[in-house]
Amino acid sequence: MTFKLLDIDERSRSKEEVIEVHWEGSFNEWGDRGKVRLTTPSNKSYVVLQEVVE
Repeated sequence: MTFKLLDIDERSRSKEEVIEVHWEGSFNEWGDRGKVRLTTPSNKSYVVLQEVVE
C-alpha cells in the first residue's frame, strides 16, 4: 500500500511512502483483514491518502 499525509493547516502533502500490510485471517473467516499502523510527524490534523497496489 502507498500513502501520503495531507497536512490540513499547511495544505501540503508528504512524499509518497510504501508500507507493508500484515494480513491475518482467511477468506473462510470473514475474509482477509489487513492491519496498518500509521503515525503522524506532529500533533496536527492530517488526512491519509492511500492507494492499494498489488
